[in-house]
Amino acid sequence: MSSNEPDYNRAADMHRAPLHTPQQMAALLLDLYTFLTTLHLDPADLKAAPADGWPDLTPEDCAHFRGDYALQVLRHLPYLGGRAPQYLHYQCEVVDYTAVDRAWFVEHHMDSDTDEWWSTLSQVPAAWMLPLALGVGREASSFYLNVVDAEVCEVVSGLGDDGPKPLAAWVDEMKQLFACLRLIPCDGKLMLVCEEVEDTEERIGEDQFRAEEGCFPTDLDVRFIRQVYREYGWPERFRYKEAMAYLLPVVEEIAEDNDERWWMDRI
Repeated sequence: MSSNEPDYNRAADMHRAPLHTPQQMAALLLDLYTFLTTLHLDPADLKAAPADGWPDLTPEDCAHFRGDYALQVLRHLPYLGGRAPQYLHYQCEVVDYTAVDRAWFVEHHMDSDTDEWWSTLSQVPAAWMLPLALGVGREASSFYLNVVDAEVCEVVSGLGDDGPKPLAAWVDEMKQLFACLRLIPCDGKLMLVCEEVEDTEERIGEDQFRAEEGCFPTDLDVRFIRQVYREYGWPERFRYKEAMAYLLPVVEEIAEDNDERWWMDRI
């Protein structure tokens, strides 16, 4: 970096003041994660930051992998932990910054970030862009929080980005996608992204689901799974374990007879 270039790692060099405080952004994310624990995630896996922030997430602990203000935000955000990775989208793992090691921060340092980042106002430096959830594999989504403008940018591997959205609007959109089962989580399986499949009034029987042809998931598959989830109380009082106890054996039996009908396991 030349002496004439601004050091985006310094809060004093920001072009504009942050729109929200770290605590305000943390509250919005906590709202989303709490909502997901009422659906399919275990409430015990939700980690809310202490009032003063996570003590072990200092800039030094994080290898200064983003700018100073981004690291302030990181220290106050809630996270989803647990033994297995938590998914926010198709092959998209939520980053639990309380659980990653220094090598992870070094690997994801902004100096190796060659992407151009944009807010609704202007191009922004990588130092402002905090990874919230990272995709694994082609066509997997990753989500980055612009900590200054309080916007979220979705980047789809191999396809580019979907443009920035205000954090509050993005949280509401994600909640709606899950509530309406446009995103369908399932224990041990890849999350289904089925925003284009519309519901119908037709009731689908298990025999129709078993007899369906074509690569999984067809529109009928999606509608049947939505129907099962709703019969087990989705979204208000979803009986997750009961739904899985019914659905997974049926799915596995179908896949044994026809490998085109296999609901792929999570990576």
